Amino acid sequence: MRILITGGSGFIGTNIIERLVERRQEVVNLDISAPRLKAQLPLWRKTSLMDEYGTAQLLKDIRPDFVIHAAARTDLDGHSSDDYKVNTTGTINLINAMKAAGSVKRAIIFSSMLVCRNGYRPSHDLDYCPDTAYGESKVEMEKIVRRNMNPAETEYVIVRPTSVWGPWFSGPYLQFFLMIRRGLYVHPGHIKVEKHFAYVGNVVDQMLVLLTANSYDCAGSVLYVGDYSVYILREWADRIQYELGARRIRTIPLPALKVIAVAGDVLDALGWRRIPLTSFRLTNMLMNNSLPYEKSECLFGPLDYSVADGIRRTIAWLEKQDL
Repeated sequence: MRILITGGSGFIGTNIIERLVERRQEVVNLDISAPRLKAQLPLWRKTSLMDEYGTAQLLKDIRPDFVIHAAARTDLDGHSSDDYKVNTTGTINLINAMKAAGSVKRAIIFSSMLVCRNGYRPSHDLDYCPDTAYGESKVEMEKIVRRNMNPAETEYVIVRPTSVWGPWFSGPYLQFFLMIRRGLYVHPGHIKVEKHFAYVGNVVDQMLVLLTANSYDCAGSVLYVGDYSVYILREWADRIQYELGARRIRTIPLPALKVIAVAGDVLDALGWRRIPLTSFRLTNMLMNNSLPYEKSECLFGPLDYSVADGIRRTIAWLEKQDL
């Protein structure tokens, strides 16, 4: 298989490419940024999806059999969907390039669980209720795919990852591990928080299944990808602390944590970055979520990696990266 991955220099893309190379598949990474792994440099083609001509020319030259579209702006700092043009206009440019190339059998399109607000369980694929500009851009992206892709020409599958963690991650979940390692993480009160997370190794496995799955099972589907069972946040944090050999996690009363979060809001307004806690993050931390994984579990079957496996592999990566 000749596989093109957009955003292959990102967190999930890096892991997908690593696994495909191990399986001796022919892979090309379309990304504006250089790969995180030096070994993947020969696979990289520096291209922006906002460059309509360059994207079309690259696909004509490569003529991929499969496309995994993972390129996106994923932060929550934007004020409107116009701040996320790469998610919308970039997707239109990619779809047009796939049509012009005429070789793509199947495209796996990465969306997000944030097409619905945190804590909301959608009742069907078109049940949208985003509460962030990023989420709005992903809703529009899904609509663009449905309007512009003909399954008779190129099959497509829309996947919605949950919060993904593991080797090559960055941002809040890397900071979560590092704060536990340094003894800085504190758990809010005695609240039992249940959330869906995803170890990246399981997400990669699910992508490999989608490359070869029967059309009847997946074409035109929307699938949540990640770990099927909810995590109990305190148990997950305690397991990470145990595997790291770090100081036991302390509990802090929720009112005190809210004061710290408000202080974080002030620092955020003053332009500070890497603030460990704001009111927005605290609300998300305390929000339970439950997502419809029934179709995914039927298609993908049992997961290869348990939470404990993922934690150990992630810690080994942190040590290798001297983090």
